[in-house]
Amino acid sequence: MDDQALPNVGPVFTLTKKDSADFDRDGVSRRLGIIPTKTCPPTVSPGKLLSEIDPAEFQREYFGLTVLPAAAPPYAIIKNAFWCLELPRMHSWDVAAPLHRLEELLKGRGKEVALLCKEYELTAELILRVYAESNDLPVMALPSESVSFWSKMGAGIQLDLYLD
Repeated sequence: MDDQALPNVGPVFTLTKKDSADFDRDGVSRRLGIIPTKTCPPTVSPGKLLSEIDPAEFQREYFGLTVLPAAAPPYAIIKNAFWCLELPRMHSWDVAAPLHRLEELLKGRGKEVALLCKEYELTAELILRVYAESNDLPVMALPSESVSFWSKMGAGIQLDLYLD
């Protein structure tokens, strides 16, 4: 089978500040001893939210965004500050192999991640981006060791599927 037909899995680890404030992203890099693939301060979105919505509900549905308070629409939206470690996509029939590569980079840093989350009020998130044809998805099971690894640092796990 051609490599192009194989699903691609791209693991991403993010630390996100869930309000309109910034945090010491360089300090996170120093303390973890890892150079992130991307960091970003809080950034006002050029778009506006035009409908009535509960800001708390919006933020639950759209991770990484904050709706600024206003008396009525339109509401300004801020993309939250974040620190991100993203690995290149890997051809794989199982999400476990790319996931393991990310875990190796973060090995031994779980307690420090948990401390950073508490100190800066951050949310840790593992995102597994899967790019595949709808009938050629990889195995989507997470090994118990991986669940334990991410749980110890308080990270949520999100699966993003991009299907052709």
